[in-house]
Formats: sequence, structure tokens, C-alpha cells
Amino acid sequence: MKSFLRGEPLRERVITLPRMQFLPVHTVANVSDDVLARYVGSYRVDEKNVRRVFKAGSVLWTIREGTPPFALRPMSPTEFFYENGGATVRFEVDGQGKPTAMVFRTATGEEQRAVKE
Repeated sequence: MKSFLRGEPLRERVITLPRMQFLPVHTVANVSDDVLARYVGSYRVDEKNVRRVFKAGSVLWTIREGTPPFALRPMSPTEFFYENGGATVRFEVDGQGKPTAMVFRTATGEEQRAVKE
């Protein structure tokens, strides 16, 4: 820095950044409030972790202990995406349309299944 202040040229530096990954473009589907309300509840990830899904207005939100809530937007009646990232959620339903589990999929493709309590 001192040499720069004396008017000497700076050495060239090359900065290597990780490859940019763009989030996929999702189209928000029109899903009724009744269908959204079915997914409200707690989903057990493992012995210690539970994802909670709640509805505020016409939006589903999901929260895990120690994290802020995140909005879920519908792509279909059973598939949703997070507004703030590349992760998605798919709800598994039984023959009567009742949710039995949610499958969380990260932007890198890792999946985590949580059973409805």
C-alpha cells in the first residue's frame, strides 16, 4: 500500500472465483388455500430435528429450530420452491390426498425425507 501511495504501480493479482450458479426459473402455480392448508404441520427429519410448515395468508412457510422461516411457492399442488434459493420441497400424499412426508431437495440435488407427525 505504501508503494501505491508513492505512485509506484501495483502488482497485478489474479482472483479466482467459484463458478457462478444461477437459480432455476420457476413459475408459481395457482394452488388453492385448501390444498395449502393440508400441508401445515410438523415433519420429523430425524430424532433431533423437525421441520414445521405453517400457512400465513396464501403462502406456506417452513422453519427448522434455530433458523428463520422461509417462504415456499408452489410449482404444482405437491411441489414447491424456496423463494430465497435453489432448494425445493415435494410433499408425498396418500390416496386421500393427506400428506405423509415432505422431501427436501437442496440446490446440489441432495434429498432429505421428513415424515409427517
